[in-house]
Amino acid sequence: MRQIILLTLFAILCKDGYAKGDSVFVRNLYCSKADTALVFEDGTNVIEIYIPGVKGSEIKLKSLDRSLRIADIKLKGDTITAWAMPYTTSHKMRLAVMNKKTNKVIKEIDFYGDKIPEPIARVGNLKDSVVDKKDLLNQSAIFFEYPHSLYSYPYRITEYRFTAHYSGKDISLPATGVFIPIEIKKIIKEMPSNTKVIFTDIVASCPQCYQRPLRDIKILVR
Repeated sequence: MRQIILLTLFAILCKDGYAKGDSVFVRNLYCSKADTALVFEDGTNVIEIYIPGVKGSEIKLKSLDRSLRIADIKLKGDTITAWAMPYTTSHKMRLAVMNKKTNKVIKEIDFYGDKIPEPIARVGNLKDSVVDKKDLLNQSAIFFEYPHSLYSYPYRITEYRFTAHYSGKDISLPATGVFIPIEIKKIIKEMPSNTKVIFTDIVASCPQCYQRPLRDIKILVR
């Protein structure tokens, strides 16, 4: 709900028409909703600025708020990219898009900050801890996500272990990558009702970042 309110405010504040050279398109590459001015505290934020009909070489950026730092400004075609770091979530942070020659402000963009929740692993589209066997068998992979957040840094599950106990025996199988292999699905298929399974030792990684462990996923299979 908080993200929806912030995005609505952004839409109202930035609605200046779409005449050539008058509209400014902005997005955070690591926000899952395009064309937003949302940046994440303690996260990775790369913002893109594009103005139709205006050469990127004629534009410069200037932060008007100490709570919003920008760096590593680059030009690719007519699109400007910059790293951004917010130091607050309590108020809007202004970024000026300016004409490089005249220093005239083309547009002030109001950015809003949000905190990043603890990431989790999720089996397919399952959200409950008690599921039908058929629903579990219909899932094909394990995904990384920041729950209830628009932050979308590209982590992927790289490995995990599937464990279960039934009929007096312990089952433990390692898996690599995001997919649930056929060996694990065979075990799930033969399990009796009310068997608890655990996806444990879950590790996620992404390009140019450290691996990070995630909490176990515990599911009671009916």
